[in-house]
Amino acid sequence: MNRLEKRSALSLALVFGFRMLGLFMLMPIMMIDGQELTGATPALLGLAIGIYGLSQALLQIPMGYLSDKWGRKPVIYAGLLLFFIGSVVAALSTSVYGVILGRVLQGAGAIASTVMALATDLTRDQNRSKVLAMIGVSIGLAFVLAISIGPLLSHLLGIQGIFVITAVCALLAMLVVKFLVPTPERRLEDTTAKIQGVWQAMHDAQLTRLNISVFVLHFSLTAIFVAIPLYFQAQGISQTMQSFIYASSLVVGFFAMLPIIVWTERNFKHHLVVQGAVVVFMIAFGLMMIMHHVFVFFVAAVFLYFFAFNFLEATLPSLVSRIVDPKFKGSALGAYSTSQFFGAFLGSTCAGMIVSTHSEIGIYWMALLISALWLIAAMGIQSPPKLLNLTLHIHTKQEDNWEEIAALLSSMKGIKESVVVPEENIVYIKAKTEEVSEKELQNLPFVNSIS
Repeated sequence: MNRLEKRSALSLALVFGFRMLGLFMLMPIMMIDGQELTGATPALLGLAIGIYGLSQALLQIPMGYLSDKWGRKPVIYAGLLLFFIGSVVAALSTSVYGVILGRVLQGAGAIASTVMALATDLTRDQNRSKVLAMIGVSIGLAFVLAISIGPLLSHLLGIQGIFVITAVCALLAMLVVKFLVPTPERRLEDTTAKIQGVWQAMHDAQLTRLNISVFVLHFSLTAIFVAIPLYFQAQGISQTMQSFIYASSLVVGFFAMLPIIVWTERNFKHHLVVQGAVVVFMIAFGLMMIMHHVFVFFVAAVFLYFFAFNFLEATLPSLVSRIVDPKFKGSALGAYSTSQFFGAFLGSTCAGMIVSTHSEIGIYWMALLISALWLIAAMGIQSPPKLLNLTLHIHTKQEDNWEEIAALLSSMKGIKESVVVPEENIVYIKAKTEEVSEKELQNLPFVNSIS
């Protein structure tokens, strides 16, 4: 990755990490500490946990649509502000209903799709999975850290104190967006977002398959996080050891997936590798179910699960960004994130219902069945088309002529997308290899070099 891509990856990972840290700290404490809230019942506390995912799902497409129309950063600022307000409302509330309202407002700051769209704006295709993997790992690390320190901080500060920390994290994320995240200027013909973008995102066959994939991916994630803690509790595993297992699974899974991502990008075999990852999911769930009473094999299945999860978490949004029309990227990623959060919401809900009437073994059966259906849908996934991905380094004397540069590039035959980054004096372009040559681009008067 070049300097801009590394900066983009690290800064956007920080934005996600700050935002998710406070949310994840609530997971191990809400059902216990929330009982002190006025009017609290188990059902209402469960609603307080899940309503965040529901409002996230409902607003991902509108926020993605607005990011296509107004730009990525303004929408991210608005979402973080809503997230901050919701955190403050929940922190000041002494009743469960006030906390539920705060959680709804937190979810209304639905910026996941916009942050992913910004990440794809700032990176080239061949490095996009790596950048999204770094963002995914930041979420995983935030999860592990939150689960570890949440109960301790709740004991010291109470549940209201956790919401105060969440509000502070929102402010820190705003500062990262302001001072660290690069600001791209997209220049495409007809860049005004249209409702057709949402329609395309919801009805394109390839995008639908990818949306189904992320739905099942996060359905299984929240479902097994209902089952696995119960298993560890029954085995007498301490919370410290549980945190170690989760952390090591995520880290090992991350490093194990890197060579596969490199091979996939080099050979354009995305469809085969995604289908293979689904098979790995089915094997992991089968091991959890069959080898339930053998702790070593169960932990091995957890490691196997996170290996496949890390790969798909990085690869699926990358495929969405390559397939969709660039003008509607925010809308498409909005539909993608909507599927993700609905999956997360329904996964934990269904798993909780199964545990209340049966045992956690039923959760593995459910995950195995839905993964089998997922494999059928994934058989139709296609690898993205091969495009020429280049970085144009612009003469510094041209820095005040970005409008003219962008207009000229947009008018050239074969160029599908261009992203201007004035602060770095570069332009990313994607072009059809048979219609555009590097020599033709090098002869442009404002181009200094090409990489």
